[in-house]
Amino acid sequence: MNEKLELFTIDQICEILHLSRSTVYKMFRKGDLPGRKIGGKWQINISKLKEYISEVQD
Repeated sequence: MNEKLELFTIDQICEILHLSRSTVYKMFRKGDLPGRKIGGKWQINISKLKEYISEVQD
């Protein structure tokens, strides 16, 4: 199975969560957001972001 991994960039995450870039970076560093650095840039898998949002809304 060769599925394309869909990732959001920092700017997309900021727009979706309505947060500033600095807040999102802090959340990544603290482990609050399940992201990873790829090529020196933080990114998050779409499914992981959906999981995070559903956990926060509960």
